Formats: sequence, C-alpha cells, structure tokens
Amino acid sequence: GAAAMLTATGLMAVATSSGPAWVFLPLHVLLSVALAFVFTPVFTAGLAFLPPQLYPHGSAMLGTLQQVAAAAGTALMVMVMSTRAEQLSDAGASGVEALTGGVQVALVVGSLIAVGVLALAFRQNTPPSDAGSPVAPGDLADLADLEQELASDPVGDAEPEGVQARRRRIP
Repeated sequence: GAAAMLTATGLMAVATSSGPAWVFLPLHVLLSVALAFVFTPVFTAGLAFLPPQLYPHGSAMLGTLQQVAAAAGTALMVMVMSTRAEQLSDAGASGVEALTGGVQVALVVGSLIAVGVLALAFRQNTPPSDAGSPVAPGDLADLADLEQELASDPVGDAEPEGVQARRRRIP
C-alpha cells in the first residue's frame, strides 16, 4: 500500500507539468486504493494491542487522530502549494503556470511524506496472535458449554450461567 501511495504521488508530481488531465483519474484511484491498503493493517495492528474492553475507546481515538492528521496534512499541502504559486507569480509566471508549479511542489512534498510512510511500513509491529484476544485458549471448552446453554433456551428469557460467570470475571 505504501509503495503504491508513493508511486501515485510521484507520478502525479511528474504528470502535473507534462501530462494530460485524464491521467489524474487513474492515479487518484490508485492513491485511494493504496490508502485503504495502508490504513486497514495499521488500524488493525494498532487496536490489536488493546484489551477487548478498550476497543471502542481505541477505535474512537484512532478515528479522531486520522481526521485531525488529514486536516493538518491538507493545511500543509495548501500552504506549500500557495507559497510556491505566489513565488512563481511574483517571478512573472502566468496564473496557470504558477498554480501548476504550486501543485507540483505540493505533490513532491506528499511524495517525500510517502517515502517516510514506506520506511515506517517495515517497522510496523504486529502483536502475538493471542494478544488482546477476548478468548483465552483454555476457554474454548467454556464457549462450547455456553453455546449449548444458549441453544437450550430458544426464547432467550433466561440468562445462561456461563454468561453470569463471564460477567463476574470481566473487570
């Protein structure tokens, strides 16, 4: 995902000055798919270290952090783009040339950030397979008993003893 993100932003930076406008559609699709491939494993690995009772809080914090980072990244790119466009305009470039140059520099900065993301992708820690698991390996027999208790009460009026026991063990 990170490599595709780097590829998409790098090609966009090159295509800004020389490519036709239609080239940006497939590059934007590639960038969007790459971001999905980056976010999904990062969120999964980030939440996997949490105990199950903290999953909702961790998910909320991660979603909030993602939105704040997106706003900060957008502000950074707009600042870079407008600063470069103003420099080019002051140097005598036309409005279109100045804007094109600003967008190109902003995409180069995005590509540099993507290089950092790619480097960090190789350092992503994954938790052990049982970390944060709500079910300990020895509890599988308890789950089978719980399923039998639930099956014996088709209406669901009575709370099975297994559920009561589990509630007593949850901090």
